[in-house]
Amino acid sequence: SRDDAVKRAGKSARAKFIGDHDAGEYPVGCQFKMHAYVGPGNHSSDEIPRIPTDEDGPHGDILERQLEDMSPLEFADMPKPVTLVGKLVSENCGITVHFDLTSQPLETWYTKTRLYAYMMMCAALAQAYVLVKQIEHSSTQSTLMRVSLLSVGTRAVIDSYYCLSHLTAGILVDDLFMPLSAVALCYFVLFSVLEMRILVAAWRARRPQIQGWLELRVDLSAVYSRFYAGFIAGMFMMYWLADNFIIFILLMNSYWIPQIIRTAYHNHRHVYKPWYVVTTSYARLIGPMYVLACPTNFMRIKPNYFEACLLILWTTAQTAMMLAQHYINPRYGLPDGIFP
Repeated sequence: SRDDAVKRAGKSARAKFIGDHDAGEYPVGCQFKMHAYVGPGNHSSDEIPRIPTDEDGPHGDILERQLEDMSPLEFADMPKPVTLVGKLVSENCGITVHFDLTSQPLETWYTKTRLYAYMMMCAALAQAYVLVKQIEHSSTQSTLMRVSLLSVGTRAVIDSYYCLSHLTAGILVDDLFMPLSAVALCYFVLFSVLEMRILVAAWRARRPQIQGWLELRVDLSAVYSRFYAGFIAGMFMMYWLADNFIIFILLMNSYWIPQIIRTAYHNHRHVYKPWYVVTTSYARLIGPMYVLACPTNFMRIKPNYFEACLLILWTTAQTAMMLAQHYINPRYGLPDGIFP
């Protein structure tokens, strides 16, 4: 078959290289040959897009312009997706690179990305709305004393990652700059205005003795330095756990754990409103669920339904514990005697 022929070409190139060279000997430059085939075959000349020439008039360079700015190509789509399967073989270096490419209409990819952006904007706006309502109910010092700084700071760091990643993607693809930058703006407002506001308010509620402006500036710098330290630490953690990224996702979605521990330790009740807890928990699952469970996501990442179910169960368990602490008892389900 054609697949076997491609594999044999790569194996014979490496065998030839090993037979002609001594151990530890490497050539100065590598010359590659491509062994590949296109499927489905038998394409007619009408299906292959024609590169315009000078005879086509003032619009003759439209293909080149669209390739430069990554806008959709203006020619009839091929009736079927085209695949290119093969290998790049370097006989003098003994290197074989396998590739398997599939064509995709660019406009379809743009549409999927825009729908994803609208979905993420709705999730960010929903979180911002319930957070504003929560701030209105948590304006007293006694309520702010019950808030876990680590819990709020973790959510702020996660939203800053969303803001940075969507803004970077929008800069890289010009045609998607507006929808992706709108998502980045929503998450920027969410973490820098709302979540940092409640974080600073909770920090000051623990230090009522601060009066002067100089002491206040030092106090604020301590809050922001801890936030940036968490941001950088999360980036390193993301790099270290790149091969087991589900661990990083689970850790980042454990933002209710510090609040559960603080509520149980101090025996506090009614820290957050139930509608805030539920909305925040499941609105934050939209992004990870799109990547882990959507088979047609625009990033073309293969779905992993086991990891998706694991993340849902972990978030649901934290949410259920928060609701139990609100409605039943702050130490519900925890052994007696482990708290003072």
